[in-house]
Amino acid sequence: MKRRSFLKSTLTLGGAAAASTGLTACSPDQSDCVESVTAAGPLAGYTKLGQVQARSSDQIDSSYWGIQAGAYDEETLAKARAIGVKWTRVLAGWPNVEKEMGQYDWADLDTAIDALLRYGITPFVTITRGNPLYTKVGTYDDPRLAAIYGDSPAPPTEPGMPT
Repeated sequence: MKRRSFLKSTLTLGGAAAASTGLTACSPDQSDCVESVTAAGPLAGYTKLGQVQARSSDQIDSSYWGIQAGAYDEETLAKARAIGVKWTRVLAGWPNVEKEMGQYDWADLDTAIDALLRYGITPFVTITRGNPLYTKVGTYDDPRLAAIYGDSPAPPTEPGMPT
């Protein structure tokens, strides 16, 4: 199945499933509620189970669910908080942190973490990628691996490389 067909069928099914349960979704302060209608078709006959109430990140103590936002601007973070995101994966690319050997600049990461914490979202930091200061770009005999990993530097493998 092609991606477009999959997404279309998933969205259609998701919409039908949400509509057929007869759930009501409300904003945290109950000022804006949307009542779904019962759908006809294979999911007809389901009864209303209850009401889904949105909670912001500030209202949730902990959760196993998180996202990788990829953006830390105020609008994105406000939306993430509104849907209850408790943590997000933050990528700290090694080449962005250490542009000169032995000189580390964490300013961009600090800015992202500060923004996340203001919105009640816990950062899960991952150091990613190799650094061309220490290793060359990896080569891949298998074209599938080359397509996946592209021109990313390989991790250090020699003694004396930074850890």
